[in-house]
Amino acid sequence: LRRDERDARAPLASARLSALGARGSLWHRPDLVLWPRAGECLPTAVEVELTVKAPRRLEEICRAWARARCVAGAVYVAAPNVEPALARAIARAKAHERVVVVPLAVVVDGSSVPLAAVVEGSSKSPATLGDACAREPSQGARTLSGRGSTS
Repeated sequence: LRRDERDARAPLASARLSALGARGSLWHRPDLVLWPRAGECLPTAVEVELTVKAPRRLEEICRAWARARCVAGAVYVAAPNVEPALARAIARAKAHERVVVVPLAVVVDGSSVPLAAVVEGSSKSPATLGDACAREPSQGARTLSGRGSTS
C-alpha cells in the first residue's frame, strides 16, 4: 500500500492523522484493504484490534478514518476486551457513520449473526457504508487496474 500510494502520489486507502511530524502529515495505514473491482467502488479499510490502544490514539485514528475520502469507510474487527474502548473512541470522534465494529467472534467462529446487527450504534448499515460507490470513483481501482489484480 505504501509503495502504491508513493507511485500514485495520493492516498489510496490511508487516513491522514491530525498530528504533524517532522516530515509533515502522518498517515495511518489499515491492516487490510478490501479492494473493489475496477470502477465499482472505493476500497474499505479493515483494522484488526486485539489489544486496547491508548484512548487518545484510538480516537485520533477513528477520526482520521471518518475524514478519509479515499475509502468507503473502516471496519474494525475487535476482540471482546477492545470493543468498549473502541465504541467510546468512535463516539468521541463522531465517526459512527464511517467506522463500524465487527466482533472478532463473528469472523473467527463464523457466527451467523446478521451483519446489520453487528453495526451497533451506527446510523448506516454495512450496505450503505459502501454507497460512496455511486458517488465517488475509486482511486485504488484506477491505480491498480493496470496491474492485473485489484483484490
